[in-house]
Amino acid sequence: MAVVVIALVATAALRLVVLSQKNLIAVREKERFLDQVAAVQTAVKIEELRESGTSGDIEWETKLQRKLLFDGDPRALFKEMFGEGNIPDFLNDIGRIELKWREITITQNTQKGQKLVLCLYPEDDLLLGGGSGDQTSSGDKSGKK
Repeated sequence: MAVVVIALVATAALRLVVLSQKNLIAVREKERFLDQVAAVQTAVKIEELRESGTSGDIEWETKLQRKLLFDGDPRALFKEMFGEGNIPDFLNDIGRIELKWREITITQNTQKGQKLVLCLYPEDDLLLGGGSGDQTSSGDKSGKK
């Protein structure tokens, strides 16, 4: 009977070792992917890399995103606060304020196919729609400028 118990304990221990090894490999792969994501994010932000490209098993694409600060009529939000005719003049233009940001979609081209979307803080001129250049993806896959 003692031999059976020892065999079961040994089998369970081996299963735990195998499971731990699988989890360790998965964590290492995830850390490697996140390190690559951080490198791509930094390189795109300092404009060392193009807006889209491929490097090894990593592919990225950046897009300029835009959204109005208020959908619909923003004056309706302030009618209750200020009354029908008492809305301050500066609030008349608030509906035209456009927020802009860049999204980087980073995909790992492996069996696991991990994907991560990052939102970059805008440069000062992009925050309220004052930017002159459109920074949408160029479709170039070369990687470097």
